[in-house]
Amino acid sequence: MDKKVQKFLRTIAQIESSGGKNVEHKQIDEGIHAGSSAYGKYGLMPNTIRELSNSEYGKTLPKELSKMEDGKIKEILKSNPQLEEAIAQSLYKKIQDRSTDPRDQAYMWNAGHNLTQDQLLNRDVENYPYVEKFVKEQGDDPDFQKQIPLADAVKDSSREFKFMQALFNSQREEPEIPFEDEEELKKLAKQ
Repeated sequence: MDKKVQKFLRTIAQIESSGGKNVEHKQIDEGIHAGSSAYGKYGLMPNTIRELSNSEYGKTLPKELSKMEDGKIKEILKSNPQLEEAIAQSLYKKIQDRSTDPRDQAYMWNAGHNLTQDQLLNRDVENYPYVEKFVKEQGDDPDFQKQIPLADAVKDSSREFKFMQALFNSQREEPEIPFEDEEELKKLAKQ
């Protein structure tokens, strides 16, 4: 496993379960995960596991996971730590394909791995409590610190492009409504 992936997953495990010490998570009361609880050192949700096992990112995962009940998934993960690692790596790959900024990646791990880059640009990722914990756990790691200025530059240029695009679109003239009467159109053209 890549060093960057290891560091990311180690940090997630520290936030989610104190590095694998507290693998039972409380039940979620609302949203798409209502009635479920995460499991394991990475805080993986059963719905996420089912989705991943049935996607291009879960090619190496057992397809049977996509049809299992929450309790059965937790039972299998408990007895198979290698499977939990494979699922975490698959989820990271999906998140990494959506953003190279480790702060965005931490945000998506906690708030939704299906978020798009546009959705991330409209959120206060840096001030999200989970991301703040993630950044604190990373500390002064030079590899992490090198990624931040580049990620910020990409976001800034993307925001600037969207602003310029919106400005351009707001100043465009509205297209004229075409005439249905061809004779009237010809008269106006002669004027």
